[in-house]
Amino acid sequence: MEYGFHYSATTNAPRYDRLTLDASGDSILDHAEWYYSPQKWMMNRFGLTLNKGNKVFDRFRMVAALQNYEESRHDRRTNASRLRNQTESVTALSLNLDFDKKFGDRVELYYGAEAIYNKVGSVANRVDIATGEETKSNTRYPDGSTWQAYGLYGNLKWKLNSVFTLNTGARYSMYRIAADFDTSAFPFPFVHAENNKGALNGNIGLVFAPNNRLQVYVNASTGFRAPNIDDMGKVFESEPGSVVVPNSDLKPEYAYNAEIGAAKAFNNFLKLDASLFYTYLDDALARRPFQFNGQDSIFFDGTLSQVQAIQNITNAFVFGVQAGLDVNFGKGFGLKSTLSFQRGQEQSADSLIYYPLANAAPLYGSTRVYYQRKALRFEVYSVYNAGMAFEDLSLGDRNDDAPFAKDDDGKPFVPAWMTLNFKAAWFINRHLTLNGGIENITDELYRPFGSGISAPGRNFIVAVKVKW
Repeated sequence: MEYGFHYSATTNAPRYDRLTLDASGDSILDHAEWYYSPQKWMMNRFGLTLNKGNKVFDRFRMVAALQNYEESRHDRRTNASRLRNQTESVTALSLNLDFDKKFGDRVELYYGAEAIYNKVGSVANRVDIATGEETKSNTRYPDGSTWQAYGLYGNLKWKLNSVFTLNTGARYSMYRIAADFDTSAFPFPFVHAENNKGALNGNIGLVFAPNNRLQVYVNASTGFRAPNIDDMGKVFESEPGSVVVPNSDLKPEYAYNAEIGAAKAFNNFLKLDASLFYTYLDDALARRPFQFNGQDSIFFDGTLSQVQAIQNITNAFVFGVQAGLDVNFGKGFGLKSTLSFQRGQEQSADSLIYYPLANAAPLYGSTRVYYQRKALRFEVYSVYNAGMAFEDLSLGDRNDDAPFAKDDDGKPFVPAWMTLNFKAAWFINRHLTLNGGIENITDELYRPFGSGISAPGRNFIVAVKVKW
């Protein structure tokens, strides 16, 4: 039996990309204030494990958790007197039941169930910074909306002979969303929306391992992602001049996956691994232009904005390769490196032409050289990311307001970047460890792909780890 309590909170976080925005080009910044209040997260977790075997299971594990999460957004335009405040909270309950059962030395069965319940709170107002007067404002999500998900699964591991192992399994999942919309602050075309579906998914894989130095595997699986409150019910300004509105007609997206890979060890000196993967998405969820009450543009927060919504686009696919190596030079010296490359495309619902998929990262990787001897470990490493030309960006990112750098022609693109870092650890005893390091030694200015916020510059880290 075990119990865990977790709590974390952040400081205020200014959103600099909005604070530096000058959409009209009149040299007057659009926002006087734009920041996130502290994000707060708390979890109570209870676990129970039974290892006494019987006819139903050899091992049983139950995990129940209660989580509470809160965050808020605050913004005020330049020369405006009212500060808009939007606060969101989520209460999340979850229960997982997992069973293990062996049948002889060659067959293992894993099965179980899961239940999740989320309730979303969302409130908003505008406060006059001079008088303190409060007025009602539209919320980011429908207040009091709920999201539920339930699942049953089973997985079989069967050692066919001394070199082949078969893994196969299935899971049935179902979800339900219910939301009530407040039309007094925003003219929603509906006051209530529900969405519920179920799906059966499965996987099968075969592993060939003639010895402990070689492994070759092939896997195939299907996947299912249910829309959530964020997908179906959110109202927010995604970027200046664009507003995302709710869409109650969403369907789940389905994924069909295939992967083949191998890992090989050469004595204690070298380990290599590589894999190829492909994923096809049907009814993929993505943000696209939309109509709200028959209009493709509406006034939102005083600005005429193009209407967008999360929708099921026709289809999309992603393929790629990843590889890694681990070299042991002896006497405590070693090198580790990983590299990942992927490409994705999505089909336009209008023209049926394929375009680059949004959020498909360019080539990235890391290389580490380390020395470890007795109680000390030193590591010098580099993290790197390839660039993306304008033609490689998704259609939604090919606009002047996209959070990317501009090339010589004024078109957005993603610059390549690389950081140099150093870490050290002193394992004083089995209870106490001292860690320190310098990240981004060269003070590189870069943004992780998919982020509108620049990464930290040169920074120093000191940490103490105590365990008992």
